[in-house]
Amino acid sequence: MPSNITMNLAVAVEMLHNYSLVHDDLPAMDDDKYRRGKKTTHYKYNEFIAILAGCGLLNKTYAILSSKSLKLSDKIKIQLIEHLTIISGEKGLLKGQYLDLSSKDKTVNKRLEINKLKTGKLMSY
Repeated sequence: MPSNITMNLAVAVEMLHNYSLVHDDLPAMDDDKYRRGKKTTHYKYNEFIAILAGCGLLNKTYAILSSKSLKLSDKIKIQLIEHLTIISGEKGLLKGQYLDLSSKDKTVNKRLEINKLKTGKLMSY
């Protein structure tokens, strides 16, 4: 059975990943109507619900990592939050999303770089 720490870290990563998917599906991004065979949040409900849901998932990610119930020292929590902020920010997920949306012709190498930035770094957390 995973420890409280392991489970909380896994949940935080999953929430951040799902926030990125909800926002990625929006009309201003990929405008996907289905993900994993189900209607996307904006398609099932509407755009403002999807934006708020994604933001809520992102906020909950950091609430979990900073929670007193997460039995880690404050120093370790800060390091975890800093690292997650880097890999999900402009040097990671956000950069990958930008490259994905702004690149017209995606070579195999460009696609690999985008996937590494958008998902790979997060899953290595």
